[in-house]
Amino acid sequence: MYKFMNPNPFGKTMAGDCVVRALSILFDQSWDQTYTELSLNGFILGTMPSQNSVHISYMEQHGYKMHTLPHSCPSCITVKEFSERYPNGKYLLCMGDHLVALIRGTYYDIFDSGQEIVAYYFSKD
Repeated sequence: MYKFMNPNPFGKTMAGDCVVRALSILFDQSWDQTYTELSLNGFILGTMPSQNSVHISYMEQHGYKMHTLPHSCPSCITVKEFSERYPNGKYLLCMGDHLVALIRGTYYDIFDSGQEIVAYYFSKD
């Protein structure tokens, strides 16, 4: 199930901040805190906070493990299908150039990304 949520303190929807939004929602923390922590993580890794290596490291620091999925159909799975198959738990779903938080079967985003194909995801096993 999709639910609109935008923790961006300025209400921006085209800020290119899906990583910050998704992690803020997933960890129930402010956008500002998440942005600061990701920026520091990027600084430590010597790269920009929007790079995949930064959110991958951040998720691992929080005890989450990365899992890959088939990205080509018919074996692919959409955000909506993933949310239906996994109605319990908390996940970060990654679709190449977009990330979304999935909590107890509901995916939170600024638009309905349900038809996006999930490439990899993070969960606490």
